[in-house]
Amino acid sequence: MLKPDLYEPELNPVFAATLKHYEVVADPARVRDPNRKGTVENAIQHTQSTALKGRRFESIEEQNTFLEHWECKWAASRIHGSERRQVQAMFEEERGHFAAAARHRHAVLHRDAAHRVR
Repeated sequence: MLKPDLYEPELNPVFAATLKHYEVVADPARVRDPNRKGTVENAIQHTQSTALKGRRFESIEEQNTFLEHWECKWAASRIHGSERRQVQAMFEEERGHFAAAARHRHAVLHRDAAHRVR
């Protein structure tokens, strides 16, 4: 987000191209208004306060390797706080809803409905 604006935000060109590619629209949240932010904010906070808390890594590769292990061995099997269900089970149920993203060969789906673009 280059310039936040409720009605006409100025988007980073790469982000804008990604939105266009997936045929979706961004709905930017207001700054410092947690009630209007998406649940992804909670996932980031959860990862920072559990997996990354107190840890330092020599490289981004080392951090990513650690997080991949953490996700597979702990995060995916945990019981989600508000849903009271296993994260992996919810991901498997919702996987079909991401068919549009999966059709793009460079999209890789991950648990908690996140994806990485390669």
